[in-house]
Amino acid sequence: ASLQVQEVRKALQDLHEKAVASGLSEDAVACIVADEVNASRRPSDSRLLFFKWAFIVATLAFVCFSRGLPDLANDRCLVNRGGLYLEFTRPVLSCDFCRAPTEVAELTEMSKEDFLRIGYTDRPIVLRGGAALWKAMQTFSYAFLRDVYRNTSGAFDVSRHYCQFFKYDTDFEDLEDFFDMPESRAAMSSPEEKTWYVGWSNCDQRVVATLREHYTRPDFFPDDSEASIIDWIFIGYAGNGVKTHLDYVHRPSWQAQIRGAKTWTLLPPPECESVCVPSLKVTVGPGDIIMVNANHWYHSTLVEPGDISITIGSEYD
Repeated sequence: ASLQVQEVRKALQDLHEKAVASGLSEDAVACIVADEVNASRRPSDSRLLFFKWAFIVATLAFVCFSRGLPDLANDRCLVNRGGLYLEFTRPVLSCDFCRAPTEVAELTEMSKEDFLRIGYTDRPIVLRGGAALWKAMQTFSYAFLRDVYRNTSGAFDVSRHYCQFFKYDTDFEDLEDFFDMPESRAAMSSPEEKTWYVGWSNCDQRVVATLREHYTRPDFFPDDSEASIIDWIFIGYAGNGVKTHLDYVHRPSWQAQIRGAKTWTLLPPPECESVCVPSLKVTVGPGDIIMVNANHWYHSTLVEPGDISITIGSEYD
């Protein structure tokens, strides 16, 4: 079965190159794949898994060759090494990490010893109230984050050139553009306002230092665990979130829900559908911390109705 998956993935990679060369955008190709992958996420045997991926190959082939192929010799770079490329070329995962969990582990306390016992098993964990005492619970808001960046000289230039900004389905070009939106839209004070959800990596160490005055690294991590110098912030309103994807950060992640509530849906990789739970789902609220190996679990998030959702997180080793 694993050999079949590898063969299909190689075929997908080849078709992806042809799709990009024919003029299709990354988003268009990604939508074709995502629609088919997300259409049915139920347990299946290896034969059904093979035919499902084969159907995706056939769909991509039809799109590519119905559009025609250009003269490939004129293109210096045919493949954008983005998420779709990484998905096609990632190694097949061992399914040991998802065989046992049938639900997300929900805890109300966790010591360093507890974390050493369960924190590296790749079982998703939610620590209820793990961030409840952070100063950020009272201070973090859209306006607060905006002012931190505006009051840090050159922070927007650093973000633009060295950090990542995820606009998702919004019309914001970068972090500075995001923080320049009208107050009415920032507060979603009118039904006519266009909703939004964005995320970014905070790689400006001056901003990191300011924000970390309002929260701490979770205290259950081992003393010798190295902390990432980059934090990730996600903010937005109900009905929005991140579509199903894998991360490629090489380490497990933690994320603290500062405001609002967000539902996580976790799925095993396609090669593990026949032996692992079909999906796991959990809703995190203000003060909760979720830990998940997002390099192994496909995941999506959805902001629940109510307060604006603000989260901050990073990776751990």
